[in-house]
Amino acid sequence: MEGLKFEDGLSTDTNRLNNYQQKQQSTMIKLLIRSGLVKDQKQANNLMLVIIVIFLLLSIYLFSLSFGSTPKSVPYDQMTEQQKQNISPQERAFIEKVTKNNNEN
Repeated sequence: MEGLKFEDGLSTDTNRLNNYQQKQQSTMIKLLIRSGLVKDQKQANNLMLVIIVIFLLLSIYLFSLSFGSTPKSVPYDQMTEQQKQNISPQERAFIEKVTKNNNEN
């Protein structure tokens, strides 16, 4: 084992570690750093975490709206003229015909 020489400096190990970490950075982190929004990887991670939390809360809010109160069905004879005008003419004619037949029986 003659001629084998060990380096005692940590600087080369630190350089290798920094090079490895830079290669491991995601494209999104690199983009945030290049754009100037953040200065380093830690800030980029924090920014992305905040964005994720905001989108999660927004999703929960929008999802909760879909389970809100259901519209009440109003009988045709109790509708205002404005509400009746919002119904298509074909549907209105059908409803009036069915309502008229039910009233005769």
